[in-house]
Amino acid sequence: MADGMLIHFFLNTGPTLTGKRLDRVERAHADLLACIADHLAEVDPGAAARAQTSDRPHRQDAAAASVAPRAVLDFLPFFLDEPRWHGSDLRDRVVRADLAWQLAQWIDRRLGVRETASYEAVRQAVWRSRTAVRRSKAESERRRLEQKAKDSPELQRALQNMDAFMAQLRASRGGA
Repeated sequence: MADGMLIHFFLNTGPTLTGKRLDRVERAHADLLACIADHLAEVDPGAAARAQTSDRPHRQDAAAASVAPRAVLDFLPFFLDEPRWHGSDLRDRVVRADLAWQLAQWIDRRLGVRETASYEAVRQAVWRSRTAVRRSKAESERRRLEQKAKDSPELQRALQNMDAFMAQLRASRGGA
């Protein structure tokens, strides 16, 4: 079932990692297991029933053990879209999006799931997550520049030019 597959994936993902990156990957793994446990009944009611009768002491372990490997894809959009699974900062969110995409590709190489709706849903969730990170970084940079621009008319003009350019870009994309 999926528990062995996830253990194998995460062990092969982290053997050379150390420090903060390793900690981020370990927390992502734990959160993915918790996400599977939380959404098990709605994604796979049969697996939820199997998890209820499991002799495993931890709810997350029982949930992952009751899910088919292919079904892990169905949990990844929840993992990426719900704020409670984003981690503690933007870097956590980036790591989780990268791991989710690597996991989806890893499952595809083993089970051939690329043409499924589940794989496409993961691809879209990864895109949404990465877009949200980029937007957040851009907003943070904008606030930083606005603080600096208070004392610099030159920076104020540059920000106005950037705003005009972005408005043109949005208009051209909306019209296309």
